[in-house]
Amino acid sequence: MQLKNEYRQNIFFFLPFLICLISISAKAQFTKVKGVIRDYQLEEPISYASIYWKKTGRGLETDSLGFFSINIDKYSNNDTLIISAVGYVIKQIPADKILNPDLGDIFLKVAPPVVEVVVKKKYDRGVWFWKKIMAQKYKNDPKKIKNYYCQLYNKIEFDLINFNQNQLKKNVFTKPFGFVFNYIDSVSERKPFIPIYLIETMSDFYYKSNPSKSYENIFHVREKGFENKSIIKEFGGTYQQINPYSETIDILRFQFVNILHPSASDFYKFKISDTMYWNGRALIRFTFTSKIIGSPTFDGEAWIDAKSLGIQKITLRPNVNSNINFIEGLSILQEYNLYQDSIWFLQKEKFVADIAPVGNGNLAFKSRKTTFYQTPKFNDTSITNVLADIKGDVSVVVSKDVNMNLLEDSVNDMKRPIPLEHSELLALKVIDTLFKNKTFNLYKNALEVVATGVYDIGNFTLGPWTNWVSGNQYEGFKLRFDLATSYDFSSKWNIGGYLAYGFLDEKFKGGVFGRYQISRQPWQYILLNFKSDVTSRSNNLGFGVSSLFGSLLRDNNIPLKLQYLEQTTFTYFKENHKGFSFKIDIENYNYDPLINLPSITLYSSFPNDPFRSFQTNITLRYAHNERFLQRNFSRFSIRSRTPIFSVSLVKSWDNFLLSTNKFEKIQASIEHLVSVPRLGSLNYKVVGTYIFGKVSYPFLDFVTGNEVYYYNPNAFNLLNQFEIASDKNLYFLFEHNILNSFFTYFKTTRKWKLRQFWTLKALVGNISTQSAVLNTNSQPFFNSLNGNVYAEIGTGFDNIFKYFRIDFIWRLLTPQTAIPLNDRTFAVFASFRFSF
Repeated sequence: MQLKNEYRQNIFFFLPFLICLISISAKAQFTKVKGVIRDYQLEEPISYASIYWKKTGRGLETDSLGFFSINIDKYSNNDTLIISAVGYVIKQIPADKILNPDLGDIFLKVAPPVVEVVVKKKYDRGVWFWKKIMAQKYKNDPKKIKNYYCQLYNKIEFDLINFNQNQLKKNVFTKPFGFVFNYIDSVSERKPFIPIYLIETMSDFYYKSNPSKSYENIFHVREKGFENKSIIKEFGGTYQQINPYSETIDILRFQFVNILHPSASDFYKFKISDTMYWNGRALIRFTFTSKIIGSPTFDGEAWIDAKSLGIQKITLRPNVNSNINFIEGLSILQEYNLYQDSIWFLQKEKFVADIAPVGNGNLAFKSRKTTFYQTPKFNDTSITNVLADIKGDVSVVVSKDVNMNLLEDSVNDMKRPIPLEHSELLALKVIDTLFKNKTFNLYKNALEVVATGVYDIGNFTLGPWTNWVSGNQYEGFKLRFDLATSYDFSSKWNIGGYLAYGFLDEKFKGGVFGRYQISRQPWQYILLNFKSDVTSRSNNLGFGVSSLFGSLLRDNNIPLKLQYLEQTTFTYFKENHKGFSFKIDIENYNYDPLINLPSITLYSSFPNDPFRSFQTNITLRYAHNERFLQRNFSRFSIRSRTPIFSVSLVKSWDNFLLSTNKFEKIQASIEHLVSVPRLGSLNYKVVGTYIFGKVSYPFLDFVTGNEVYYYNPNAFNLLNQFEIASDKNLYFLFEHNILNSFFTYFKTTRKWKLRQFWTLKALVGNISTQSAVLNTNSQPFFNSLNGNVYAEIGTGFDNIFKYFRIDFIWRLLTPQTAIPLNDRTFAVFASFRFSF
C-alpha cells in the first residue's frame, strides 16, 4: 500500500515534465506549417506575400490565392516566422507559439502612409507606365462595349463591431439580448461582431453605350432585417458599380480623383514593381499613393495586363487624410476577367467599410458588399431589343412577383457563385432571433420614431412628434395631434389630418387631407388638402410657428408676424422615366393678418376681401436620373448629378370664390451640386420671379428671411420675414466647400478634420408702381430694393465634432430703402449636420 502511494506521488511529480515531452514530441511530428494570408478589412487573400524565417532567411511567396506552406525543422524552433506584403504592416509569429501545422487565416493590416522625400527625376518610370495605360484607356473601358448583359448576385451585410461584450451583458438596456453573444463570431484575429442586417439579391442587368441606357430587374431577394424595396434598388448593381476607368469616382457623396484622370499624375505618385502570371498572361503590379495632403485621392494597387494594359485587379482605399467622416477603414476590390481576348469585364467587386458614428474605437458598424457578375453576353441584338422596351435612361425594378425565399434552401444555394460563409449563416440565425424579440423591436421602433418623426401603429400613423408641442405670443402654449392611415391600411390611399389648440387665443385649428397614390414607378398621385391654422413665413427647415424647434430656437428680439390662413388645395403630380415631372395645383387662399402685419383696413378701395385668391399653378421640373429613397407615401431625393431645372406658371382668377386678386406669375430656377477635383464642391441655386398685375402683399414675392438661430442655406439669414417685397426679382445662392482648408496643412489641426467654406447670396428686385401704391397707406410697411442689390457673404467651419457647423454672416451690400433694413449686419449661426 505504501509502495502504491509512493508510485502515485512520483507520477504527479513527473507529470509536468511528461506534458512538456509530449508537446515537444507532438511539435516534432509536423515538418510544415501552412496558412492563408488575408487583408484584415477586405478578408481577401493577398497574392505573393513574403513568408520567411527571420534567422535562417529561408522563405517563399504565397500563391495567387494567398496560400503558403513552409518547412519547419529543428533550426526553426528558436526562430520567428516573418510575414510581409507591400503596403501592409509586417507580422511576426514566434516558432514556439506554433502548436498547429494549420495556421488558418492570417490577417495583415494596411500600413499607414509614409511621408517620402520627393526627389525630382528626369525620368519617372511610374509616370511612364501610367501614360501607357492612359493611351489604352478607351479600348479597355467596359463602357465602350456596344451592349452587354449579365446576371448579378449581390450580398450585403451590416454588423455591429467594437463592442465590449462584458459591458453589454451587464447593461440594463442590452441585457435582454444576451442570447446574441452565443452566436458572436470571434474567429482568428478578426474583431468579434454581431450581425444586424443581411440581404441577397439576384438580378438581370442590361446595358448599351450609345446612347447610354441601363435596365436592372431584381427578381430574387432574401432580406433579413428592414424591408424596403426602395433601399433594395440602391443595393442592386445599377448604383453601386465603380468604374476604375472613369475620371472621378463617387464614394459616400465624395468625388475622388481617379488614377486614370487626365491630371492624375499631379495628384498621385506611381510605381511599378512585381510581375506575376495569371492564366498565361503577364501582370504588372502598379501602386499609387496620394501626393497632396487632404485631396480626395486613393492609395492602392492594380495588376495591369502587360499586353493590353487592361486592369485585371484593383484595390482602392481613400487616403487617410481625405477627411471622410465616421470611417475607420474603407476598401474597394475589383477583379476582371478577359473575354473574347479583348474585353476586360468585371467578375467580382467587394466594398467594405467600418463606420464609427461616435468616434474611432467606439461602437461601430461594418458594412460588407460583394457582387458577382455572371454569364456575361456582349454585343447581342437581343439586349438591344430588351432595352428598346424600357422607358428611361436608367431603370431599376424590383419584380412584382419577387420571391423573398427563393435563396433559402440548400438546393437554391446552388444559384450562389459561392456558398454563404460560416459568419453569414450565423447572421441569418441572429437576425431572425432578434426580430422576434419584443425588447429589440421596441428599441427599433423608438429609433424609427426619432429618425422619421412618425410612429406606425397597425393601420395608423401618429406624428410628426416635432409638431406636438409649440408656442408663440399669439396662441400661447399650443398642442397638436396628427393621425393618418398607414401603408398597412392601404398601399394606395393615405387619409389623415390634425387638430390643434392654442391656450392663449383659445381656438381650435386643424386640417384634413386625402391622397391617392396612382403609381410609385414612376411617381404619380392625387392629393386634396384643407387646413385652417395660424402661419408665418416658412423658413424651409421645419422650423415654422407650429414646430417645437421653431419655438425653442426663435430669436425673440425680432417681432413675430402671424397670419391666419384657410387654404384648400387640389394637387395632381406625375413624372416620367426621363426625369421630367408635371404638377398642377388648384388653390384657394384666404389670409387674415393677426399681429405685426397690415390689416384689411389698408385696402378700403377693394370691393371684396383683398386677401383672397383662387389660383392655378403648373410646375414643370427636370432632374436627369434623380434618385430617391421612398417611405410609404413620401420620398427623399438623393440629388441628381446634373443640374435640376424648374419652372412654375401661376394664374390668379378674380371674381371666382370671392377672389379679388388678378395676376399672373412665372418663376424659374436652376440648382446643382458639383464637385471639382482641384476646388472642392460647389453648390449653387438661381431663382427668378416675375409677377404681372396688381397684387396685395400676401401674394407678393418675399425672399425668405431667417428669424431663428439655426442657419438656413435656402434663406437670406440677415433678413427678417416679410422684410423685402417684390413682384420681380432674381436671387443667387452659392456655397463653396474648400477642398484643402487652412487646417489641412498642419499636423496638429489635421486630426480635427474641420472643413472650411464660404458663401455668397445676392438679391436684386423691384415692385411695380401699382402694387406699391396698393400696399401703401400713409407710409410704406414693406421695403423694396428699387432695382438695387442686397448681398450677404459668409464663411465658417463645418464638421465640428463631426456633427456641427458654425456660420459667420456679414451684410455685404445694404441698399437705401424707404424703411431702413433691420440692424443685423453680422450674426453667428449654428446648425447640425450629418454627412460623410
